[in-house]
Amino acid sequence: MDKYWPEQEVFLAGQRSLGRKVPSKKLLAYLEKFQRDELTTGTVDRPASFTVQREKLVDAMRKKFPEHGYRQIIRGNKMDVDVQNFWELVFAMHYVTRDIEIINNIGFDKLEFAPGISTTRKIPHAELKVVDTLLRQAIAPATKAVETKQRVSIIAGDKGEVYARLADGTKYWVSTLRADNDPYRFLDYLLKHPDTLLTGSVIRAETKVDAKYGMTELVRQCGFTKELLPLKPIFFPETTKTKIHFRQTAELNSEEIVLLARRDARRTKPQLAENAAL
Repeated sequence: MDKYWPEQEVFLAGQRSLGRKVPSKKLLAYLEKFQRDELTTGTVDRPASFTVQREKLVDAMRKKFPEHGYRQIIRGNKMDVDVQNFWELVFAMHYVTRDIEIINNIGFDKLEFAPGISTTRKIPHAELKVVDTLLRQAIAPATKAVETKQRVSIIAGDKGEVYARLADGTKYWVSTLRADNDPYRFLDYLLKHPDTLLTGSVIRAETKVDAKYGMTELVRQCGFTKELLPLKPIFFPETTKTKIHFRQTAELNSEEIVLLARRDARRTKPQLAENAAL
C-alpha cells in the first residue's frame, strides 16, 4: 500500500493544482486512494476513515451555516474540525467526490491567543463553497415547510435519447438507446401505451422484442438502474418478468429530482484526470 504524504507535500500539491484548475495525475491518484482508505502510515497507527473524517467536517459546516451559509472558512488542528488528514480531506471532497469547491484561499495561520501574541503552531485553513445538493441539505437547518412536488414525464429524443422532462421544460438525460435494439422498441411501445397494464406476450407480439427478455430486464436496459433504482417503482409501479405498467408522468420530490440530475451529470461531467498533467 502507498503511504500518506507529509502534510506540507499534500498542501503544496493541492495549491499548485488549484492554480491550474485541475489536479496532477499523481495527486488525483493519491486522493482517490485516500477516499477509498487505501493508504498506510507504515506503522501501527491508522487515521480515521475518509467517511468518519468527512462527517466531522460536515458537522463543522453545519455549526457554521447559520452565520456563513454555504461559503465557509474551515480551520483544522481542532479549531473548527478535528481530523488527522485535513488537506487530503478537503482536496478529496473538491476533486474526487466533488462535494465542495475550494476557493483559492488556503494556507496556514498562527493561533493568536492575545493581542500581538501568537503561538508557533500553524493552523491549516481552507475557504470552501458547498456545491453538492445533498451536502447542502445535510448542513442547512431542517425546514418545516411542506415540499411541493414537480411533474416529471419520461420522453424520447430524436436520436434514441431517453429524457425525464420537468414541467418547466428542463430535461435530464436517462439513457441513449439504439433504434435497432429491443430496449428502444420496448420503450417506444410503452410511450404509446402509458398507464396501461401490459403483458410481455402482447409487447413481444407487437414489437418483435426477443422472447429471452423479461419486462424487468428491459426496464433496466432502458436506464433505470443504479442511481435511478428509487424511481423505478414510481414510473413502473407494477413490473414483473411477464407484466408491466408504465406511468409516463409522475410527481417527484426534490431528492428524487436530484437523482435525475446526477444521472444526467454522468454524461456531461468533465474528466479532469484525463486532462491533468504530471
